[in-house]
Amino acid sequence: MNISYMSMNRMVEERAARDVGYRRILEQNNRPLLSHGRAMSDDDLVAKLRGLGFDKDRAELLGLFRRSISAEEVARAMIATARPHIPEFEEDWVWITLACLWERWLPDSGCRGKSRLDRAAAAAGG
Repeated sequence: MNISYMSMNRMVEERAARDVGYRRILEQNNRPLLSHGRAMSDDDLVAKLRGLGFDKDRAELLGLFRRSISAEEVARAMIATARPHIPEFEEDWVWITLACLWERWLPDSGCRGKSRLDRAAAAAGG
């Protein structure tokens, strides 16, 4: 079963909030979380993407967002076509930067970088 990045992140952040030992492990391993991206400026998020090899400006990213159903979909496609390949430990940053920028730049899109499952759960009151 595939769990969306958004769902996985939510589970990890919720556990980290209540489990100090788990939170320390995440910190020691420099595990990036959506909350880290949300604390960054737009310029820092775009710079992070550029540092990962994606030289995209706001207009290009907005175009990708508008043609996609989620930030995860965009991230998966970008990771799959990245040359050179992105190290696995950096792949989370691609989704995190895209999800944060989507939330900020298209706040009324109804998608907000979330997966279909997350949107369905929200619509069902979950």
